[in-house]
Amino acid sequence: MNYRIQAEAGTASYIQSIVSHMTLFCCWLGSIGVNSWRNLERQNLLDFLTYLRKISMPDGKTYSEKYLGAIVSHISVFIEEASMNEWADISRSVRWLRHERPRPQKNDPQLMGQQNAARLRHPDNLKLIEDPDFRMAINIIAETGLRRRDVVYGISMNCLIDVGNDKWSLRYMNTKGAEPLSIPISPQLAGTIGEFIQHKRARFPHATKLFVRKDPDRVLTLTLVNNALKDYVELLDLRDSAGDLVSVTPHMFRHQNATDWLEQGVPMPVIQKLLGHKSLSTTEIYARMSEKKVREEWEKMRAVNRTGDLVDFPMSDLEEAAWTHAFMGGASQALPNGRCGMPCNETCEHANACLTCPLFMTTPEYLPVLREQREEHRQMIELAEREGYQRIVEKNTKPFEALTHLIDKLETLEEPRPAGVG
Repeated sequence: MNYRIQAEAGTASYIQSIVSHMTLFCCWLGSIGVNSWRNLERQNLLDFLTYLRKISMPDGKTYSEKYLGAIVSHISVFIEEASMNEWADISRSVRWLRHERPRPQKNDPQLMGQQNAARLRHPDNLKLIEDPDFRMAINIIAETGLRRRDVVYGISMNCLIDVGNDKWSLRYMNTKGAEPLSIPISPQLAGTIGEFIQHKRARFPHATKLFVRKDPDRVLTLTLVNNALKDYVELLDLRDSAGDLVSVTPHMFRHQNATDWLEQGVPMPVIQKLLGHKSLSTTEIYARMSEKKVREEWEKMRAVNRTGDLVDFPMSDLEEAAWTHAFMGGASQALPNGRCGMPCNETCEHANACLTCPLFMTTPEYLPVLREQREEHRQMIELAEREGYQRIVEKNTKPFEALTHLIDKLETLEEPRPAGVG
């Protein structure tokens, strides 16, 4: 363990976990009569894994696959290093094979939702975070989707790159791959970071890290960032449909941003570069998430077309074919006030006139946007009538009436249905 402490920057808790797992392993070996590393056999490793799966905790539950994987990993590293450094006479055959190791089930990355993300990113809301370090860290994570560790440990004082023409990038160290990278940022975020750099340099003239804390050798801790984000969610009172506070972690911005970029049509290789992924297969997780998310919305939505009539979707054996056509065609193309039902490989003669397009459909979730659009048209009509611009009145009256019709219909769909009504 002294070797591990000297060989890498392992935390005390991490090293202690290895010690406890090795102690468990060695005690078990002693209980079955293996008292020398020379007598250790590969079958002992397999039997030990079987033993671990039978251990019950005080609450009656057994170890999770993730925890079993950690134990096996720690023991494997110990055996490998002991053998490599010739600390013990362990046969090279004493190893767990890849398929024998515990494999925790991989869950889809969690999303916070576009509306929650937008509220958390809003400049006026970010001002509610009193501590400037927390506010800056959450601001960067929210816009860029960078890993929390890369932001706190990987951003230096000379992080801003002026590309020209009011275009900026943020330089950071990808701590997972130990390589310097950069990511485009908005001029607004660049300006905020610039002011923050001046504030930090005034306090710590010789510091190199952006998130230096208290003294030049210490930076913001990752746990404090999590806690600050949790407090921020409580300040904004972000709640789910059940009325509970939304559970948000810094890493969820990464998942949300990647999914949003994908739905906006950003090419997969570009998203891979933005996220700093080594392999495209890692980025493709979000493509599968995007289809799953859109599919769920497609199956449960009660959509209306431009005339306010309900759109019926095929069921049973036609459902899968209809979904494939919709997703591969155009159902994944998000519009500000709905979704287009035209396949991507067909040309739309209606251009941006979605409200008069026979293929346009929308759902109650877009009511706030539709109401804002109607209000904009109403204000334009009033202004044009006051100034005598009849042509502008005519151009805005038609979409105003169409939006009013849609809103009235969607508001009836949004009302709770009587019990027993399907």
